[in-house]
Amino acid sequence: MSSLRTLTALFLVALIFAVAPVAPAQGDAPAPKEQAAGQPQGEKAAIEGASAEAESKDEAPVEEDLDALLEEANARLAELEEQAKSLVQGPPDPISTDRLEMWRDLADQLRMRVTLRVEQESAEKKRDSLASALQGFEETGLTDPPPYTIDYIDQIRDNAEATQRDLLTAQLADEAARAALARAKTQFEQAEEARRKARDAVAANNDNALAAKLQNDMVKVQLASRIAWQRQKVAEARATVAETALESAKTLAELTEKRMAAAQEQGIFPEELLEAKLADITARRDALEKELAQQRKTRDANERLLAEAREALGKVTDEAERPKLLERVTARSAWVEAGNAGVQYLEQRLARGNDEATLWQRRHDLMNEVPDIPYRDWSVETRTLLDEVARSKTLLEARLNDLRASQIELENVLAAESGGPADPTEAKSRLDALRKQEGQAREYAARLIRIERLAQRLNSSLNEILASGSFLERLEQLRVQAEELWEKELFVIDDRGFSMAMLVKSGGSFVLVLIVVWAIRLILRRTVLRRLVTATQTGTDASFAIEVVLALIRDTKTLFIVLLAAYASTQSLQLPESISSAFDIALYLVIYVQIALWVSELFKRFLQREQRRIELSDPSTASVYGHFAFFGRVAIWSAVLLLVLNRLSYDITGIVTGLGIGGIAIAFALQNILGDIFCSLAILMDKPFIVGDFIVVGEQSGTVERIGIKTTRMRSLGGEEIVFSNADLIGSRVQNYKRMKERRVKFYFGVTYETELSKLRKIPDMVRKIIEFQEIVRFDRAHFYKYGDFSLDFECVYYVLDSDYKVYMDIQQAINLEIFDEFRRAGIDFAYPTTREIIDMGSKRGEGSAEFLKPSP
Repeated sequence: MSSLRTLTALFLVALIFAVAPVAPAQGDAPAPKEQAAGQPQGEKAAIEGASAEAESKDEAPVEEDLDALLEEANARLAELEEQAKSLVQGPPDPISTDRLEMWRDLADQLRMRVTLRVEQESAEKKRDSLASALQGFEETGLTDPPPYTIDYIDQIRDNAEATQRDLLTAQLADEAARAALARAKTQFEQAEEARRKARDAVAANNDNALAAKLQNDMVKVQLASRIAWQRQKVAEARATVAETALESAKTLAELTEKRMAAAQEQGIFPEELLEAKLADITARRDALEKELAQQRKTRDANERLLAEAREALGKVTDEAERPKLLERVTARSAWVEAGNAGVQYLEQRLARGNDEATLWQRRHDLMNEVPDIPYRDWSVETRTLLDEVARSKTLLEARLNDLRASQIELENVLAAESGGPADPTEAKSRLDALRKQEGQAREYAARLIRIERLAQRLNSSLNEILASGSFLERLEQLRVQAEELWEKELFVIDDRGFSMAMLVKSGGSFVLVLIVVWAIRLILRRTVLRRLVTATQTGTDASFAIEVVLALIRDTKTLFIVLLAAYASTQSLQLPESISSAFDIALYLVIYVQIALWVSELFKRFLQREQRRIELSDPSTASVYGHFAFFGRVAIWSAVLLLVLNRLSYDITGIVTGLGIGGIAIAFALQNILGDIFCSLAILMDKPFIVGDFIVVGEQSGTVERIGIKTTRMRSLGGEEIVFSNADLIGSRVQNYKRMKERRVKFYFGVTYETELSKLRKIPDMVRKIIEFQEIVRFDRAHFYKYGDFSLDFECVYYVLDSDYKVYMDIQQAINLEIFDEFRRAGIDFAYPTTREIIDMGSKRGEGSAEFLKPSP
């Protein structure tokens, strides 16, 4: 195995220097100081000495001996492969295998360059030969002596048309070769970038363990760069060959055009030649009539055989024989179909024979300048014939495709090992019938192509004559052509033809309706709409009629107008029933949607109008109109949906019944949600609270922010949002502080037991004066109402004539401060919790008792 590696390395080094003997690039980094273990010395030399041609592109190009390089590469590859075959022991070396494949690829690219060099030499010889022929023609003209018959001219014309097709093919090939060259250059640039990266990695490596791997990668990417370079050279050679071929095609096309022009100038169509051609057409017509008679006899015989096969199939009693008889019926049917198609093709060929005779006669009259020729009529008839031939060719091509597909399917069935036909002989007979029918169709197609070419040449001559006439003649020709185009049938849908006149009229109606509607909308927007908007914005009494006009103007959709215009335009067209029905359904759907938009907008405006009116007397009912608007829109669009389903021929009676039963089921399933919805209506109608009220529900309190369909949301004093189900609110006790007209306040305080009696008598009067001094307050009472555990307790009651909690707290704070100040000046002390302990000293020492006071814990 080590011998194989050594031989591979030596071969790589030799072939690298043989293919691209270029000096090392200045930018290459030096090799590592220590060579990795096991790295062949030849590969190290390749890494140090190999570089891409791109790094020396500014130097003078080196002429390569491709034959010698290819011969040497093939010899060394053969030697290396032979040595690899002899070394059968040990596992294969992936690195050596990959490099061997890369060198094979490189040798293939060299071989391709040699082949393309030969092709380029051949292409250059052809180009030079055509250039010489063109120069010789310009000097001497046609080699054959004049005059030139019509057959000679047609032959040159056929060559000219063929050269034009070859020129188009050469142009496409040239474009493809240039695109391939661009891709090859890009691939070479990428390969060069990879090579430089591998070189830099080898130079920067300090790890001896990785040196061998990096150097192997270095050699691999260098080989890839060489291959990419050779591929670029191959692409350049292909582009050069394609460019030379294009030049040859252009020269040949120019030569044939000049030859055709020169032959036409001295062309003749003698009477004898016309008679010969008409005689040939007559002879072919006689032969076709005989063939047609024979074809009809054959068809009749096949029909009798088909009737016999069907009769036998109807009488069969053995089921094992039925598949074979079915095969026989199918085969006879195929032959009958082939006979009918053959009769049809022959009849059409006979009819086209008359057209061919007419075309030759008219070409003869044109070339001999027969007087009183109706050029325009001939031109119209010729173009009509060309249209008929084109349609026939299209149908014939479709028929040929179907026949070929049937043949392939039957051939696959015959070739199948299992599941084949019951009677292969009958299946083969059916296949022969299909092939017979295909041959007849191809014969008819060839005749159509011949007539088409003949008509095209006559039409070209007529156009040249008409184009060279007077201005009035040209104008008349344009008029005739315009009339033909105006009445020409452009396409057919469901056996209904559509001409240019129908389409233009339809399009004109469409555009006219759009312009009229657009003008009306513009006038309304600039006059009526502006005044109506001004009336509503200035607060004048805008009646509901104004709201209706605003809705009709603003909410009319463009799609509705476009479909109306399209409907008006299609009245001049005889559309197929399916398309007309689909168009009617689409129009009705859009009309229903537009009416729903109008009604929805009017309903919304009516609710807004009523809401503005009610808000003046009761602002709390504003949110109820949002619920009404929601349910109103649901009802409107539900009605539209039912109308649409009815228009689509659905039984809406069953749908409504199903909706009723389904509604009951849904009501049971969603009774909690429906309960919340009705509770929301109860809240909005009964108004136990409105948005902005401060309420308390159980332990929760806050300001109502929104009353929805299912939930009510309020903002607590802490700032968080509290969400209640409407059913829970209806079933709970709600305290509404917003509707509190006055707030009753009761508070307590206590004084010490050491307070004198005279001071106790003054305290109620002192509190009364302090409370009455406050604004928006009504004093009720102040009493010494009980003896507390450690204080003499007073109870005071007054009313704050405002429901605002902040106002109440400000007043209570002012009262508390005044009481504290008055009590301090009067020498009255507030009590605080204390306890009294009595210790009986005499029980232990026979003495009296002592009392100790201390604050209670």
